[in-house]
Amino acid sequence: MISQASDSGTAFAVDGERRIMRALSSGDTATLRGLLDPAVLFLTGDIGYVPAQDLFSIFGMLRVDSFSIDEMHALAPSPDARIVSYRLRQSGRFQDQPFSSDTYSTSVWALADGRWSVIMHQETPVKKV
Repeated sequence: MISQASDSGTAFAVDGERRIMRALSSGDTATLRGLLDPAVLFLTGDIGYVPAQDLFSIFGMLRVDSFSIDEMHALAPSPDARIVSYRLRQSGRFQDQPFSSDTYSTSVWALADGRWSVIMHQETPVKKV
């Protein structure tokens, strides 16, 4: 049974999402490398699938100036996995061009060798009505 989670692994993953966004705001690649699994896979509506080998070059072209995380939900499908889903609004610059986005974002966190990290992240654009 999948449960709403409120343990230390969940707290780490929920806080980790905010740490990732702060790292994208400041260009802190060390924090990003510490929180993202070396084989992480990203999926966005704008770019599509982004494999791990391309991710950090894309991060080098991205600067998040502001962000908000709302509607946070966390699930624990197993002792070594957490799913964190939330609404992410962000703006900044990508390849020196302004951008803004409003997405429902979901990350899958896994515990391996005593360390929690994101193994998959997906963003779905919020439909404008």
